Amino acid sequence: MYHTYFHHFLESDRDLLDAGHSLNTLEFKTYPPSHFLPTDEIKPILDASIFENAERVKFERDVAVLPHLDSIQLGDVFISREAIPYENREVLVVLTQACDLQHGNAKSILLIKGSLKPYSIQNYRIPNAPRTPIIDIDGAFFVIDWDESWPITWSIDSLDELLGLDGKYQKIRRFRSLYGLQLQQRFIGNLGRVGTPASMQATWPVGLSVFYRNSRSEAQELANFPIGETLAACIAGRGEKEKLENIIIYPEAVRKICSKISELNDGDMQALHLSALKASALDPVFRRNLRGPLKFKSDANSTPQEGVLGQIELRSKNPVQVGQRVDKFLIVNVLYE
Repeated sequence: MYHTYFHHFLESDRDLLDAGHSLNTLEFKTYPPSHFLPTDEIKPILDASIFENAERVKFERDVAVLPHLDSIQLGDVFISREAIPYENREVLVVLTQACDLQHGNAKSILLIKGSLKPYSIQNYRIPNAPRTPIIDIDGAFFVIDWDESWPITWSIDSLDELLGLDGKYQKIRRFRSLYGLQLQQRFIGNLGRVGTPASMQATWPVGLSVFYRNSRSEAQELANFPIGETLAACIAGRGEKEKLENIIIYPEAVRKICSKISELNDGDMQALHLSALKASALDPVFRRNLRGPLKFKSDANSTPQEGVLGQIELRSKNPVQVGQRVDKFLIVNVLYE
């Protein structure tokens, strides 16, 4: 009620409405030139949109004689009191229904665990778990990855053990209700997967045209496997955010590729590259890795992995042609029907 009523009065301020309308009219073409760096205030603004002010939590903590039920709400975030850096600590969030907490009907509180990570570009990529994109803790910014499969319940009668002066955790922030409900609904939805079928991976036969880089750094054909021979396949399935594709090369085709490599003569490739490639062709580990699965994207070119396989490029888009300049030891055109 406090938030709603306060927001009601903010909405009556004409100057504030005019300023908000001006922001809504911004278009991409009117953004400042790229050499003007964004203000660092963006981070606290983002934090403020997700969490209530930390001072409110501190106030509740100061006035509470004991961490009784009235001080616990949906979206409360607790952090462990361990004497280690913040980014290595465990966090919990309350998911118990707000009405049950308010009316004293809850005998225990439901929480899920999360892990703090520094707010950095490395940790800002698409995660495999639900993520809170930013949280300000004592002036330092972090992200939180939540583990929906790790629920915890804690008895109301033993909250002092959890949040008391000598408790394992302390409350640091509280999600705004919209974000607390979002985590709650994601957790509930995750519980409902039992009995639902997972899609089988789809398989397509593919052909392979294998080229090596000759001494002039040009593509020269090494081996060819038409689609009808079923000596290679593409397996595609679902991922968190994108389609996953893998190329499987059958052992017979791998043996033929390695045999053709062994038949290359001095002068066919640069000496250093030829010796490395021939040594790989005799290595059982290389042969096993070449069978796959090799990560692949049918709408792009990709390199399977590091090491010797890092000198192999798979192509579907823009397949290589004989005589074309290339960078990798081996280039494989993946051919679909």
